Amino acid sequence: MDKNGINIKNNKSQISNFFRSWLNLNRWVIVLYLIIIATAGVLYVGNVNDTTQLLSEIRSLERKIDDLENKRKMADSRVKRLQSPERIIQIATEKLNMTLSNEAPLFIEEYEVKD
Repeated sequence: MDKNGINIKNNKSQISNFFRSWLNLNRWVIVLYLIIIATAGVLYVGNVNDTTQLLSEIRSLERKIDDLENKRKMADSRVKRLQSPERIIQIATEKLNMTLSNEAPLFIEEYEVKD
């Protein structure tokens, strides 16, 4: 005992027990933090992989859209070329032996009889 009547050995024992329990508690807290960080890391890496895969799929679909758009434009230009009056007149005169008339066509309207 010291001058004030405090048992130093008992006090040292209490202090060492406190630090041991505190250190043991901190170990669990550190382990818990490590588990949380590892879980967050795994989720982040999984998210990055999914995002990369989706971006790759988007690029592939955009290329398909561009290819289909080009094919549609080519088909439209072909349709316009095939529907051109010059081409139709040429086929009519050369292959079907038709002639181009100088007169305007005669148009007869049909009237429906209403009862």
